[in-house]
Amino acid sequence: MKKLIIFIIVFPSFILGQEKRNLIFGINAGTYLANKNTAGLYGGNVTSYGVSSILNNSSNNFSNVFEGYSIESISFPNNIKYTPGAEIGIHIGKEIQNSKIFIDINFVQLKVQNVVVVAVNNTTNMSVDPDYKQFAIIGKEKRNMINIGYQKKIFQESNFSLFIPIFFQLINVELKENYVVIDRPYN
Repeated sequence: MKKLIIFIIVFPSFILGQEKRNLIFGINAGTYLANKNTAGLYGGNVTSYGVSSILNNSSNNFSNVFEGYSIESISFPNNIKYTPGAEIGIHIGKEIQNSKIFIDINFVQLKVQNVVVVAVNNTTNMSVDPDYKQFAIIGKEKRNMINIGYQKKIFQESNFSLFIPIFFQLINVELKENYVVIDRPYN
């Protein structure tokens, strides 16, 4: 990461110090708001990744947590969503007359955090009402995005320019962690 930061700071000064070539270098920084529809995999909407697969996995020993209890139902959150993530990256472009060809390389780390409610019957209690236990869902992922595009300048006045961009985006999503906390983390 240190080498990337040094490259971003030093490389543009070497290129721009030579001669005017209409090359543009920049640093992208902002907030990334991920689509909440993909966050559902952490809660159980996708059975192979969600909490239901963790609770149904026989290799996870929950006997100390559910001792004297039988699981009646599991309630997953309906509105699970990502927390906004800080996005950072680089922008490289080349101006050609009234347009520009560019590439953006951006990085962001996202986090999901919510609660699963498990209704359990206490076999030692004579009550017909179940006991409710809450467990935290935590998911973390890393996204790398590359935008390759074209911008057409439609208006320019002194230091103000207005462009219309068209670009193609490639996204690499890496699931870093997906676990529930039931006395301790379970992946």
